Amino acid sequence: MAPEGEVKEAEVRCSGYADDTNVSSGRIDGLQAALDFTAEFARRTGQEVHPGKSFAWAATAREREELRKAGVHFEGKKLEVKDRINTLGTEIILGGAKAPKQNTVAKKRAGEVKKRGDRLRALPLSGDRK
Repeated sequence: MAPEGEVKEAEVRCSGYADDTNVSSGRIDGLQAALDFTAEFARRTGQEVHPGKSFAWAATAREREELRKAGVHFEGKKLEVKDRINTLGTEIILGGAKAPKQNTVAKKRAGEVKKRGDRLRALPLSGDRK
């Protein structure tokens, strides 16, 4: 059953990986309709959704401003519109957004590698067995 206020002819694409779900549309009303449908589907099927982890984005600064003005929301929570997104371990800087002074994803990964190295060095094994 479609939610009330169904949007006609708005192309919406859905995708997912593991427990992440993505919806996209070339129109704000299509995006909002997809978000409303997703919330209704989750409610009816007993799925747990975390609106605080949800956000919106667009490829250009102008489109992101349109999203902010439209107030796209999910389960009553207005979505944050991001200039940079992380997906599957990769940071994507969207058009018109300022690049960070340093690559935060690379910095995080380097810290993780250092911690692993420190743990390996602490093992009571000879160097050729680590």
